[in-house]
Amino acid sequence: MTDTDEQHLRDEADYASADEKRMYQKGRGYPKNARPFSPEQTRRRLGDLVEVAIRCGRIVERGHAAFLADDTDGELLRAAAERYLITIGNIVEKLHSDYKDTFPDVPWPAVTAMRNLIAHHYDKVDHEQVWQSITRRVPELIETLHLADSVDDITLPANLQPRTPRPADPFPGPDA
Repeated sequence: MTDTDEQHLRDEADYASADEKRMYQKGRGYPKNARPFSPEQTRRRLGDLVEVAIRCGRIVERGHAAFLADDTDGELLRAAAERYLITIGNIVEKLHSDYKDTFPDVPWPAVTAMRNLIAHHYDKVDHEQVWQSITRRVPELIETLHLADSVDDITLPANLQPRTPRPADPFPGPDA
């Protein structure tokens, strides 16, 4: 394993077993949700989700006309909204399935589909659809997940408990 691969493992893995490390070394990547549920990681990701939702709200405050304006400000607002929706899709994609299973009414695939549309099919993006997403769908997502408008007030559903303790560094370097 190269130094770059080791660094990638340290950067990306919050927890990984020896089997997972072997699987990664063989070039097969990690299986989906192979890591146990991590409350700390989930809270951090949900906090990121709330922060992005607040930023979307700032765009909405500027108004629909400003969002669709055919000037530099309108272009910047649309670009920011698209970026925020991509970020929301990335966050949702990284949420553990145990957390997502707690909220079966959330259209998780639709959130990531919107992300993929904007990221990969930029020429097909409908600005009205983006506007509807930041004005209705993002606030609905935050409300459905019972997230406050503050990153400090995030609580997880009671049924989500860690399966195993998380080590400080799953892949200690040679000087450890």
